[in-house]
Amino acid sequence: MGDLKKYKRTQVKRILAHMQRIGKISNRNVDPSRTVLNENLMAATKGEPEAALRKRLEEIHVMNRSDIVILASWVFTLPKDCMDEQSFFQCVVAFLSERYQPENVIGAFIHRDESQPHLHLLFTPSIYDSKKKYEKLCANSVLTRNDLRTIHRDLQDYLIKHGVTGTVYTGITAKQGGNIPVKRLKLKLTRSIDRKRDVQEEHEIDMHEIDILR
Repeated sequence: MGDLKKYKRTQVKRILAHMQRIGKISNRNVDPSRTVLNENLMAATKGEPEAALRKRLEEIHVMNRSDIVILASWVFTLPKDCMDEQSFFQCVVAFLSERYQPENVIGAFIHRDESQPHLHLLFTPSIYDSKKKYEKLCANSVLTRNDLRTIHRDLQDYLIKHGVTGTVYTGITAKQGGNIPVKRLKLKLTRSIDRKRDVQEEHEIDMHEIDILR
């Protein structure tokens, strides 16, 4: 499953440092001996992410407000059933670049120094304002409810179309248990088991009482 993050201007420096493993690493899951395996798939075309972001922000209209989302990031973990890691991540980058426009992509970072390889695709959520005739930064207009609802299904279709294995969409809705955090799923399972145990105990008590009456 993908995970969407949004970053304001005050958070950008920290998140770009995290993407590139610059400075002190606070994440205990990171294995420094494997950091050399990380890569930015957009490095050849975009260069340094700080420069790419600065250039893009100069090209679009950005409101002078502290609460404006400057960067957004989709994180996709390598599915366990994926047969080709590099093809999967490259396909995800191509899909997201098409969806949010190539010029908005700042970097595509593969982290292989944690428990499971995953991709962070960073982009500026900008959109063309047809009334004012310019591109503007507006996360609410780009990352709509419909966009979030359909992205996994659309990505799965894209992977299939390009012959890349990897399950990112099962068709299970949140109401049916999809996109629910592991902790909540475990809690739901525990409660379900407890309810079944209670029913079983009540049944055994009833049968015992019947035996006594006999």
